[in-house]
Amino acid sequence: MLRLVSSDFEQNRQQMLHRDLPGLIDIETLTRATQKINNRPLLKNEFLIDIAGKTPDIVFEEATTIIDTANIQLEYDYQPPPKNAFDSWVQINRRS
Repeated sequence: MLRLVSSDFEQNRQQMLHRDLPGLIDIETLTRATQKINNRPLLKNEFLIDIAGKTPDIVFEEATTIIDTANIQLEYDYQPPPKNAFDSWVQINRRS
């Protein structure tokens, strides 16, 4: 799994403010989500790419390198992260 993040909050803010409608334009939600996303530890087999200041081609190259070379774990005990570690339109769902 690849997690794409931008360490440049201003870039995120500008993209939000200049997106076509209908789209979420809520700086408070952006701030909260950014903090949660950046603070959440990586899941098993999750890899981070910081897209700040990068072109789509550079991000694609980094992603394909990770996919081609990642040392993934196939056998592990999965421990779901706490639900409050996520803040998005799609919340983590746990099955009992």
